[in-house]
Amino acid sequence: MSEIVYILGIVLQAAAGIMALMQVRSAPHRLPWFLIAISSLLIVFRRSATLGEFIQAERELAPAEVITLIVSLLFFLGVLLMARMFRDISVAQEALKENEQHFRLLADNAPDGIFIQVNYRFAYLNKACLRHFGAQSEEDLLGQSVIDRFHPDIQHIVRERIRLLNEDRQPVALMEQKHIRLDGEPINAEVSAAPFQFKGEKGALVFVRNIEKRKKLELALTESEKKFRTFADFTADWEYWQGPDGRFIYVTPSCEGISGYAPDMFMQDPKLMLRIIHPEDRATMTCLDSQQNRPVEGVHVGTDLRIITRAQEIRWIAHRCHAVSSSDGKFLGRRGSNRDITEHKLREDEIRKINQQLQQANSEKDMLFSIIGHDLRSPMSGILASTTMLVNDHDTLSRKDSQALFNALRDSAVNIMALLEDLLQWARMNQGGIEYEPSPCSLHALFEQSLAMAQNVANRRQITLHMEIAPHLSVVVDKPMIKTVIRNILLNAIKFTHQGGAIHITARLEDQKAIVAVQDNGIGMDKHVLASIFSLEKKNKRQGTDGEKGTGLGLILCRQFIDQHGGRIWVESEPDKGTTVFFTLPIAEKH
Repeated sequence: MSEIVYILGIVLQAAAGIMALMQVRSAPHRLPWFLIAISSLLIVFRRSATLGEFIQAERELAPAEVITLIVSLLFFLGVLLMARMFRDISVAQEALKENEQHFRLLADNAPDGIFIQVNYRFAYLNKACLRHFGAQSEEDLLGQSVIDRFHPDIQHIVRERIRLLNEDRQPVALMEQKHIRLDGEPINAEVSAAPFQFKGEKGALVFVRNIEKRKKLELALTESEKKFRTFADFTADWEYWQGPDGRFIYVTPSCEGISGYAPDMFMQDPKLMLRIIHPEDRATMTCLDSQQNRPVEGVHVGTDLRIITRAQEIRWIAHRCHAVSSSDGKFLGRRGSNRDITEHKLREDEIRKINQQLQQANSEKDMLFSIIGHDLRSPMSGILASTTMLVNDHDTLSRKDSQALFNALRDSAVNIMALLEDLLQWARMNQGGIEYEPSPCSLHALFEQSLAMAQNVANRRQITLHMEIAPHLSVVVDKPMIKTVIRNILLNAIKFTHQGGAIHITARLEDQKAIVAVQDNGIGMDKHVLASIFSLEKKNKRQGTDGEKGTGLGLILCRQFIDQHGGRIWVESEPDKGTTVFFTLPIAEKH
């Protein structure tokens, strides 16, 4: 009977072990452990008919029974440990399988290529990576050499990177590489990788991003930039682009030809642009910049400005600028253009001066015709009246009346002659018909020659002429011109001085120039008349103390002749206090 129990215990233990192994995938169940316990008891007490008999016998266990009990317990513990180990292995395998499924799900749907290399060969490729290399399925590349899919020029670099991944277990940085598709076509990519263990073997997880489109865009952008730079670098205009922070992004080389400053000087010093603007135009430039702080794409602003070049020259530029914005409206800075218009401005100024001269010439021409029509008509009328009386009434005229008529004829002829001489001199001067030939001569001698002619006129009016000029004072002048100046000034002084008056002539040296003064004590002038004495305006022309009429050309000729000598002429006068005419002449070197 005990042998049967013993065999039954062994069978129950085996069944319990099988049931335990079958249940490692689930939580432990009480039944197999209960069966193992019963079977162990049956083996221990196989020689007893019942448990009660064994208790009642109160005997000690035999050595064989003790050994059997220990073996049964060890067997029980071994089965328990194996069951737990198998269960843990099964759970880990399930988790690994699940993780692998998740990895494949993520990798296969990733936009970038992913592959795993083990021993320099492909062990896994996702769908994007298959498309990248031109493969239809994983079988086209699995097990093949990774090195073969890289351009020959970089294969030695790739081999070293894989060694670092496989052996040194070091990640490698992102790198642009050229791959070779299965059809032999090269393709550009960015590659990064990290050490990775795949199915128990050391390898690497590699990420591949196809950058072929980006490379084509970069190439197109480079070609476009090359064309732009070729155009910009050879343009005569000074072009530039300032970023939103005011720093220069690009400056054309032509800036140096215009401003004297090289492009890198503007790149290093953004404020240089404003500093070279002429101080009077700097506010205008600042205003233009402020208008561009908030971008309005397509709106151009600009004006003409002056700059001070590196050589301290003033040049004119036509400045134009406008805002640059991205497609989403982000302010990217300002584009500016500066064109050198110095020559254009100089021509404008020259044309403006010529127009002013033409307007003045037309005005003077009209005034001249008015002078001729008025001043020439009056003496001619006097001549006509006097000669008519002499012809018609010569038998009845007394000697005194005849003499008066002859005197009137002479005065009219003198006035006409003076008018004609002034007109001829003025015309010759304005047409360049008078040659300027200066030479050293005595200023005292020039005045003596002119005083001889003016003395007769002064004597008839009992006006005294006083000259105080040092005989040794030598000047460098054109004698005919200065004689005309002296004659006109003296005759004017006599004309506006009362009978019995006096005229004083003096000269002094100052700053290597002779300052000549002709002073009378005549009727003088108020400020309105004084302001127009060098003009042809008729409204302020005055008659002399004996009713003499002037042409108004005398002082204009004097100013032109003095200007020709590099001198200056001016008048000081007060009503009823006389007039003083000053003019300067260059002196000879010995002075």
